[in-house]
Amino acid sequence: MPPRDPNDHKYWRDKAAELRAKAETYENEFAAHAVRRIADKYDQMADHAEERIIHGIDAPTPPGVRK
Repeated sequence: MPPRDPNDHKYWRDKAAELRAKAETYENEFAAHAVRRIADKYDQMADHAEERIIHGIDAPTPPGVRK
């Protein structure tokens, strides 16, 4: 479930760390690589969230998520 606040960069960093730890347990290198790529995307989401905070830009609320 995504965070209520899309600017919550800590949430995205934590998710990336969880996925990287999980990827380390995989015996299938293809699957591990795919999971690490998803973790990289979560880090990019965290970067964007941090930029929005720095510049005072409010991210749009995703459909179905209440503030």
